[in-house]
Amino acid sequence: PAATHAAGVVRQVLAYIRRHAAVPGRLHLGHLAQEFAYSPSHLSALFRQHMREPLHQYIVRHRLQLVENQLQSGALTVSQIADELGFVDVCHLNKQFKKRYHLTPTEYRRQRSSLSPLHYA
Repeated sequence: PAATHAAGVVRQVLAYIRRHAAVPGRLHLGHLAQEFAYSPSHLSALFRQHMREPLHQYIVRHRLQLVENQLQSGALTVSQIADELGFVDVCHLNKQFKKRYHLTPTEYRRQRSSLSPLHYA
């Protein structure tokens, strides 16, 4: 049935996003539509119908979760995280991150590192 096929396509798109989250240019609607042989409007509508959020919004949210994980690990600088996760530059990462978390990545890391384990007791 069509609904089952559409759900399968959305699952494939989600897997593709996870695999290519750090590759610049691979995660925009035009590229994804071409990759999955759908028109951009049809792929966008399928994704929104099954995921209940726009494709672009999902991609941004997924990439910012990866940034958050990197910030918590503390192994890389914000600049290195921006490079590793395919952001155009640190300013772009800062803008996207602040829009979602209301803090810059550096402020977020500082705030997280100031929480001692006693706060969780």
